[in-house]
Amino acid sequence: MRVFWTGEGDRFWYLRAPGRFVLFDGEPRHVLDLPCDWIAWVGGAVEYAHGGRRWRLDLASRATTDLGPLLPEASRSDISPDGRWYACARGHDLWLVGDGGEIRLTEDGTAADGYGLPRPFGETSSVQAAWAPDGRLAAVRVDTRRARRYEWLQSVVPGRPVVHSYPYPLPGDPEVPMARIETFADGRKVATSEARFPTVVPIHLWWLGPRLFVLTQPRGYQGAWLGEIDPITGGVRTLVEESSDVRFDLHAYQSMPLATWRRDGSRLDIHVSPHNVRLLRGGRDILWYSQRDGWGHLYLGDRRVTEGRFMVHEVLHTDDATETILFTAGGREPGRDPYYRHLYRVSYDGGPISLLTPEDCDHAVFVSPSGRRFVDVRSRVDMPAVMELCAVDGSQRRVLERLAAPEGYVVPERFRAQSADGAHDVYGILIFPRDFDPARRYPVVDDVYPGPHNIHTPKAFPLPGADPQFWRAQALADRGFVVMMMDGTGSAMREWAFQAPVYRNLRHSGGICDHVAALRQLAETRPYLDLDRVGIDGISAGGYMAARAILDFPDFYKVAVSAAGNHDVRRDKAVWVERYQGLLTEESAARYAEQDNATHAERLVGHLLLACGDIDDNVHPGCTLALADALLKAGKPFDLLVLPNHRHPLRNDPEYVRRVHDYFVRHLASC
Repeated sequence: MRVFWTGEGDRFWYLRAPGRFVLFDGEPRHVLDLPCDWIAWVGGAVEYAHGGRRWRLDLASRATTDLGPLLPEASRSDISPDGRWYACARGHDLWLVGDGGEIRLTEDGTAADGYGLPRPFGETSSVQAAWAPDGRLAAVRVDTRRARRYEWLQSVVPGRPVVHSYPYPLPGDPEVPMARIETFADGRKVATSEARFPTVVPIHLWWLGPRLFVLTQPRGYQGAWLGEIDPITGGVRTLVEESSDVRFDLHAYQSMPLATWRRDGSRLDIHVSPHNVRLLRGGRDILWYSQRDGWGHLYLGDRRVTEGRFMVHEVLHTDDATETILFTAGGREPGRDPYYRHLYRVSYDGGPISLLTPEDCDHAVFVSPSGRRFVDVRSRVDMPAVMELCAVDGSQRRVLERLAAPEGYVVPERFRAQSADGAHDVYGILIFPRDFDPARRYPVVDDVYPGPHNIHTPKAFPLPGADPQFWRAQALADRGFVVMMMDGTGSAMREWAFQAPVYRNLRHSGGICDHVAALRQLAETRPYLDLDRVGIDGISAGGYMAARAILDFPDFYKVAVSAAGNHDVRRDKAVWVERYQGLLTEESAARYAEQDNATHAERLVGHLLLACGDIDDNVHPGCTLALADALLKAGKPFDLLVLPNHRHPLRNDPEYVRRVHDYFVRHLASC
């Protein structure tokens, strides 16, 4: 259930069910059935994407207008303030494309120095751009001329195999793609920033009136820097800079989904790195986020705005008129799951914090542009969602929707256990087959993803048609397993002491030892859990974790499915690895080597299925093949599944899912 504020007063659309939108304007009305899951409000009409094209629906006449092909290179952040233009890369140059035609802004872009980071398979990523209220544009140009590249061999094609290549910085690479910020006005380039920024760290770019700001971090992520770029001269000045002896985060979790669309109109989820830095009082003051005391909190200059043993998650709204901040946080209310999001209000000056969503559950909050109201979608995995319209001052609470659990839904069990060292509470769920019988004994599959940039365990109610990680786990459980999902030490959204075990120690991988400890604790009071038959399943960093688990705990995990794993992060992308493992130097080389799963291949005892796509451009298939090579040299039997013409998200492939289910049934359920 998502909310789309129109920007006109406090009216909004919400997605009641897949493809069904409702406009709330004092009362629910204008129910629309559209073949999409996102709409944009344009006056008295809505725009949406379907079938590779953009469409506009007039609400008064219900007439539909074809606006032309969907631009795959454009995302909503690239749209001009008046809604008329998209900033996009074409032929490596910067273009504006929209209802008014096409405008070419540059003519000097090249494949190695252009707008839109090159990617394999003939694709180009969207341009990172920011629009000023007056129509000026700032765009990121990326120079990859000195950066090293990665290659992929696509074998299953007509004729000869095809080699694909694009810049892919590895940890410790001395030369990486570098970005510079360029500004445009009236169809021409005005300035280029004096500073260059490595693209292996996030670059946030935005305007406040006529002023242009950039927020970034150094390689290794041991600090953050906020600067201002002069849009006329390109000069750069520092506004705030903070350094740290450990990893510095700008948010409680380091990535979040952002919906965009492919050319055929289908949805594509990408991830962006958010931040909790805001400019207040017209840019005179800066709201800053830091974990300098071990907890994620907000600061205004040297003054604390929030304080306590809890984590601020996300700043949702700031109001200079009332000098108040609306933010979500977790862990402040005693006795609750610390991952649950709650909405709070606090003054710019700090002081008392007001809890605005008191119910003991997860709250997905959508604040209106005015900051006066918010829509609260509250739920838990064992409590279907309730959507409520609320006034920030408490004068209004109105239930808009109450969802029912789908027919046949098996309620998962929420649990809390102790970490392996006894120092932390860890939280997870057990997912049961639809014909669950507590008198039976069931094999267990540990469904894992260690982060560290996010968490794996669902906290909100898993809606049909959404929350794929839960429904994939439920489908496996229905084959006769109890499936556990849990977040161990080292993962996101908790205090630094909880996250620290994984820092510069990715072999800890989300606390495999915590998963083992938690299952042993759970089995003491749940005799249906058969700990003689435990398997583990993961993809990407979860693929690394699954392989590591069966190598480090061969007496506990009997079967592992490891898909697209980054088994040796020296082969993986610097943008992710350097945040958690630190910079690769002569001093850290041994630490990097210890993380490599191949160095422990001789420990394999149980059944291991390695899987990868042969053109995975996220985690190179070489990571999987290097582990396979080590296992062969160690004389260890294993299974290998290479899916031709497949990239990273293997779990979306029905044949892959069937193979995984059959593997656990054959080697775990029947043993």
